[in-house]
Amino acid sequence: MALDVGIIGAGNIAESRHLPTYKSDSRTNISAIYDVDKKKSNRVADQYDAYTSKSAEDLYQRVDAVSICTPPSEHCRQTVEALRNDCHVITEKPMAMSSSEAQKMVDTANKEGKMLSVVHNFKFMSEVRKARAMVKNGDIGDVERVNAVLMKREGQSKEYVQRAKSSGDIGIKYWDESPHMIYLVKSFMDDIELSAAEVCENQSNDGYKRIKARFSGNSLSEASISFLWDSPVTEWWIIVTGTEGILFIDIYRNIMVNLSRESEHTAKSVMYVLLDTCQQLLFGTAFSGVKYIKDRFVNGYKIPDAGFSHQIQRFVDAIERGHELPVTGVDGKAVLDHMIEIQEMSDISINN
Repeated sequence: MALDVGIIGAGNIAESRHLPTYKSDSRTNISAIYDVDKKKSNRVADQYDAYTSKSAEDLYQRVDAVSICTPPSEHCRQTVEALRNDCHVITEKPMAMSSSEAQKMVDTANKEGKMLSVVHNFKFMSEVRKARAMVKNGDIGDVERVNAVLMKREGQSKEYVQRAKSSGDIGIKYWDESPHMIYLVKSFMDDIELSAAEVCENQSNDGYKRIKARFSGNSLSEASISFLWDSPVTEWWIIVTGTEGILFIDIYRNIMVNLSRESEHTAKSVMYVLLDTCQQLLFGTAFSGVKYIKDRFVNGYKIPDAGFSHQIQRFVDAIERGHELPVTGVDGKAVLDHMIEIQEMSDISINN
């Protein structure tokens, strides 16, 4: 019997990822849609042959699991309501607006005996999973450094970020995108502690331009994240450096390049590395391109899947078969706590 799923918040992320994923999974049935905008609810519900719920409470009574696709300020209240109404929940990131809210969500899930997961989809992209497996197997030796760089072309923001921008709440750009970089870094170096964070401000109305955070890990390992909102291009990169090699991951294109330790540094070895890198990029681009075309024109994604369908498959597995959740509420809270630490250390202004 199919798992009945409800969607709260019928905006871009619901239409771009959640709905196409559930539609393509034979184990799930999109049963109900609720959004405060009734026209939007009706349009999306008609498109997916689902019921238009009159309220969130009405939706809870009709489904087994809920995807929460509303702004972060609504996540805690709606998650707790859904859990108390006997629903499993997967919520968009960040899971809440404070550590206490996140803990309340975790505690409620435990009390009600329901699954609570948080969307950390980039962690499940094929090349990120491959890189994690290589690290686990010791293919690049011991991890010494993890460097993450988020570059965003100025002016490129989500709809609710643009609304926040017009009201002067610039720090929400950080709040919206920092979870991705933090959970990606933790994928390769889980036990990290914030050691430094700084923000570079400017005098324009565009707010913070750069935020940098540094972390220490086990032994002598370290990690860093740079958020650059004044970049001429939009790119997300992860570089994992081990004692025996380096992994470079292009997140947007889902491409990984593996550079092994050099036995010598000669003109011949430099040329070999160049040709090997070009070959990896060529094959990675071909694979990624075919998948993008399939996602866009066959599966109906408006944006790349970016690991989301893999996470949802494992979320459904956890509900149906008792498998381990791919991302738990505790995992989501750990990421949120790092976000708050960076915010407080660098004095980023974020209005809830």
